[in-house]
Parts: sequence; structure tokens; C-alpha cells
Amino acid sequence: MRPEDRDAIPQAADLLMTEENVHTAIVYGIVIDEESHRETVIGSLRTTKLTTNPDEFLKEMLGTNELGKYYGGGRRGAGGFEITIGFLSGHYEPNLMEAKWHLFDQVIKRKLYDQLGISPD
Repeated sequence: MRPEDRDAIPQAADLLMTEENVHTAIVYGIVIDEESHRETVIGSLRTTKLTTNPDEFLKEMLGTNELGKYYGGGRRGAGGFEITIGFLSGHYEPNLMEAKWHLFDQVIKRKLYDQLGISPD
């Protein structure tokens, strides 16, 4: 998605929270700035579950970059994360974009399942 549309990510998480029996939502996508050739995975977490601390959850789930800065964090009920794609940025052919999305989607899901202590199957 384009940088100017990135607000759709937390808006989608907010919308999911209006569904019946949903207490936690995580939404993420790749934001592409073609002008600067910068690509970033942007994500948003929303929860009404009192036992889930978004700040701790995202920091533990995603860890830190090479400089020791956490990829994510938050406050009561909401959190967000930003992961720069780096070396893989800048090539926008449909098959490469699909491969990048698949790779990042699988890695984030794996980290989420590990954090929750559940099997992806």
C-alpha cells in the first residue's frame, strides 16, 4: 500500500474489534514508498483483553533490530510495529512483491504463534 494509505492498517484493526467475540486483532501490511524505494511492514494490534499488554506482547514477539531498538510497542489496549524490509526493497514486479509478502507474512505468523505458544497447524 502507499504511505498515504497506511492509516488503513489501524483502522482495519479497530473495525475487527467491533465484531462479536473478537477481543484481539492484529493487522499488518507492506507500505511501499516508491519514491525513496523504502518498504516497511507496518502493523497494528488492538485488544480489550485485560491480561494482554500490547507493549510487552509486541516487544517479546518481534524483538529488536541490530541497534537494539524494539520493532514494536504500545500502550493499554493498542500497539503497533514497524519493520524495515531493507535489502529486499525496491523491486515492484508482481511476482517479487507476492514473494516478499508471503515471506514476511509467514515470519510474522510464526512469531505470533510462538509468542502465543500454539502450533501453526
